[in-house]
Amino acid sequence: MAVDRYLSILPHLGVPVPERVTWDLVIPDADRARADRSLPDGPFAVLNPNTRWETKRWSEEGFAAVARLLMERHGLPSVVVGAPSERERGERIAALSRGTATNLSGEGGFGLLAAILSRSEGLVTNDSGPMHLAVAVGAPVVALFGPTHAGRTGPYGPGHRIVSVDCDRSPCYKRTCPKGLVCLDSVSPEQVADAWASLHAGA
Repeated sequence: MAVDRYLSILPHLGVPVPERVTWDLVIPDADRARADRSLPDGPFAVLNPNTRWETKRWSEEGFAAVARLLMERHGLPSVVVGAPSERERGERIAALSRGTATNLSGEGGFGLLAAILSRSEGLVTNDSGPMHLAVAVGAPVVALFGPTHAGRTGPYGPGHRIVSVDCDRSPCYKRTCPKGLVCLDSVSPEQVADAWASLHAGA
């Protein structure tokens, strides 16, 4: 993992390596209060369908289907998050979810996202920044990996789940795919929902 690689430098600088990595992220009270006003009263899942790389981005239909499965199997509504530029993508996923997901894309910045994640039952996400933020606030993660490798940039620490399929071109670390995005397009919503169930069963 990248974190472990960076930590391995510390002994060379005369700094002891901590036994356990903690993030100690402080979430402003104003962001927590705003999250409370926007979120469902009970448990919920967070869906992050966004990432800068086109090749890391699972389909809108896939995320919407996961929202439906989480509601069907666990009675769990979903919240879609993203930047202002990703609001329309969030709206399409919410519409495809048939009322099981609410779009909060573009509703706030880093602090609000941290507050939302800290209150959630977990995050379903592409390989992205919000994945690492979820880890920092203690939210378990189900992460989809295609062109990148979870062993290098996946969610840090125990208790998370990785969803990927065998692809002879993965990891390729390419931002565009000239041969078709087999690595992510082959992932099914049922695989992701099963990973969520495994995550919360502690399996």
